[in-house]
Amino acid sequence: MKPKVLVTGATGFVGSHLVERLIQKGYEVIVSLRRQSSSKWLDSSAIETRLVDWEDSYSVSKLVQGVDVLVHCAGVTKALNYHDYHKGNVLPTSSLLREAKGNSSLNRFIFVSSQAAVGSSHDFIPLTEDSPCHPITDYGITKLEAEKEVLQYQDDFPVTLLRPCSIYGPRDHEFYPLFKLLKYHLSLLIGSGTMKVNMIHVHDFVESIIRVIEKKPPSGRTYFVTDGHIYGWPDITQTASEVYQKKALTVKLPIVIPKTLGWINDRVSRLTKKPALLNSQKVKEMLQDAWLCDSSRICEELDWIPRYNLLEGFRETLEWYQREKWL
Repeated sequence: MKPKVLVTGATGFVGSHLVERLIQKGYEVIVSLRRQSSSKWLDSSAIETRLVDWEDSYSVSKLVQGVDVLVHCAGVTKALNYHDYHKGNVLPTSSLLREAKGNSSLNRFIFVSSQAAVGSSHDFIPLTEDSPCHPITDYGITKLEAEKEVLQYQDDFPVTLLRPCSIYGPRDHEFYPLFKLLKYHLSLLIGSGTMKVNMIHVHDFVESIIRVIEKKPPSGRTYFVTDGHIYGWPDITQTASEVYQKKALTVKLPIVIPKTLGWINDRVSRLTKKPALLNSQKVKEMLQDAWLCDSSRICEELDWIPRYNLLEGFRETLEWYQREKWL
């Protein structure tokens, strides 16, 4: 019998894809929803929904009741300040863990963390799970704090940490501006354009989560998740241009421009109380030499193999953008 899986953050990019795949594989799926959540991507007829208020311990205890596997995808990727990141990334994790400890049926807690919890890599050398953590943004700091919270419970029930790199695919907003600019035959290159990154298609990342559920690694294990390739920004824009069949004029931006925009957006956000996608911390991430990590551990230990290369992944992503009238 398939375990009963609770997915937090199920209305988001990764969570909604995970829910779909779990249903396809015959799992009984429960999703957490807040009252203001949009369930646009969810098939309500195939799941059980439970409302949650992260600040109400009784609400959280009801959420985890009778759950076999808990996949914690919920979190915030943009916020006004450290306090808001902490409130969105650390406090819900702590609350879930406290209440899950009293749930005798729970046999796996999977935390979807981020490469940002470790920080950027130096000298273009991919980081491993044993590398020291030096997050450089409030987002990364709070993801690392949440990881530490999870590991405190590794003797109470099996826990697994997943650190994906940049995730793309259908429903993604992060890489959408790349295709939006290409529609007008434009691409941007910030600074020298020498930064190197890893990528992972959302479907491959979802399969890595399911691998954890099915393979049951030892408690406390951490895994980086990438497609195994290293990309420069010119590689990414060229691949997107190829699948879109759009020749693009590359506009080179000196570093001072995104830095200035980030500084301005920080101050506008303080006035409007709305976080900006491009803020000074995001710019700081963009100006690192490399965001590289080694995902060989998950491949070797869990027999996980990514299926998508960037060309295939971008083609599927573009087709989705066009089908949904985003482009």
